[in-house]
Amino acid sequence: MKKSLKMFFLAFLSFALFTACDKEDDDPIVEATWQIEIVDNTGSPLSYNKLATDLSGGNHIAYVDEGTDDVVKLKYAYKALNGTWQTEFIENVEECQNWIDMALDTIANKIYVVYVIDNKPVGTGIDSWLMLAEKSIGGTSWTKTPIQSELNNSRYPRITIDKNSGIHVSYSRGGVGDQYYAYRPLNGTFSISLITEDGDANSSIAVDNNLNVHIAYYQSDALRYATKSATATEWTITDIKTDIDYGSSTTASLSLFLNAENKPNVLFFNDLGDDTQCVGLANFSTSWNTSIFSAIEKANVNSLNVFHKSNFDYITYQENIGLSGQHFDLRLVYNSSGTWKTEIVDGNSDNRAGSFNSVSVENNGRVNIAYNATTEGVLKFATSNKLND
Repeated sequence: MKKSLKMFFLAFLSFALFTACDKEDDDPIVEATWQIEIVDNTGSPLSYNKLATDLSGGNHIAYVDEGTDDVVKLKYAYKALNGTWQTEFIENVEECQNWIDMALDTIANKIYVVYVIDNKPVGTGIDSWLMLAEKSIGGTSWTKTPIQSELNNSRYPRITIDKNSGIHVSYSRGGVGDQYYAYRPLNGTFSISLITEDGDANSSIAVDNNLNVHIAYYQSDALRYATKSATATEWTITDIKTDIDYGSSTTASLSLFLNAENKPNVLFFNDLGDDTQCVGLANFSTSWNTSIFSAIEKANVNSLNVFHKSNFDYITYQENIGLSGQHFDLRLVYNSSGTWKTEIVDGNSDNRAGSFNSVSVENNGRVNIAYNATTEGVLKFATSNKLND
């Protein structure tokens, strides 16, 4: 979408101020060819996954296998360009939680996965330790490091890597509701800082070229923003929007990204009930401005996922339609030359596709999606050879 068109469209809709989110005319359903592959056929329930594509066209997926032995395990799948999928365990013994995230360091050629594990090490009585697993791309073994071990109930980790290969993680502490930040410089150790109290929900994190840290997070009924410089010890916190309702899902998706001037932008959801979720954009110049640009109906709220790259916004979700939600499609909504379009990625409703999904977009515009097929116990990967307009 051209910037001028997008700004006009957002300005036109901003008068609503989130007191309403009228469904626009139905987006056109685009007939697109998606190549769908089976990554892992476990036969057991699969939930959260994170997908990333490296500069060589290799695809990496970290995902949670809920198992048939009541032990939730963390797995990793990799497919080189024109290769085949290879899967392995990251954690095969300890009980993992569903909350994971992954980042690639293309400079150091490494993979990083953050996740939460119960009772690590065994016998300590400490629940929900926040962990980092790392290895070289193509490597054979994972190195695992506790990020937060002295406090329990870590949740909703999000990770990013800066230009110097420093690791930055935002996360919350369940029950207490504190929002935390962890940082590890290259070849260093983790340091932990408290951002704010009362923040037990999802977040998104980015670091700009000046190493300033930017974090957006849901808190109670608000969307908030925290930032600090590389050398600062205190966080500056502002409200982005104070009348947000992200429904019953504390993992509701949001995506913070930086524009060419290093100004933060945030894609987020506002759940209005009645099976309607607004998708909003917040952008910052001297203050925060928020606008609605799309509404999604009949979506599984846990499946809603937002992603931004190269002036394109992407929304993936599982649509539940029909009597008692008996029809389950995985859909992609994206903008193309100022027009919102919808593609049915996987229309096989029998496998309940996409209740958990993640997206990567390659530099040439090719879109990749990892998603679960609940009734089959299968992790799938879809890619579209159709490039963006």
